Amino acid sequence: MKNAYIAAAVRCAPPGNKPELQEILNCRPYLEHELKTLRPRVVLALGKIAWDAYLEILKQEGKIMSRAEFVFAHGAEERPVKDGPVLIGVYHPSQQNTQTGRVTAEMYKKVLKRIQSR
Repeated sequence: MKNAYIAAAVRCAPPGNKPELQEILNCRPYLEHELKTLRPRVVLALGKIAWDAYLEILKQEGKIMSRAEFVFAHGAEERPVKDGPVLIGVYHPSQQNTQTGRVTAEMYKKVLKRIQSR
């Protein structure tokens, strides 16, 4: 993929692979800065934590009222803010998801093709 940038809602693998709220909050300023600097056309959220972190930034900025209307799922696509980036969700590519078949390379390929066509 060209002209892509990888950012993270949480910048380190937490114990048990489940970040606590405070870890997400500690990392948020970095993500906010990257979003403001890069002004992406598409945000691909790798997992629900990333999906929620992005929506929470929009909520805190007063751009959306609630995260509740934006439901995460693999392949979900939303435009939370008119003229803002499209938000696309995919299951996180963890071993837990890839080795169990919950998510496959073909599933990612489909979503990435949609993004490339934008």
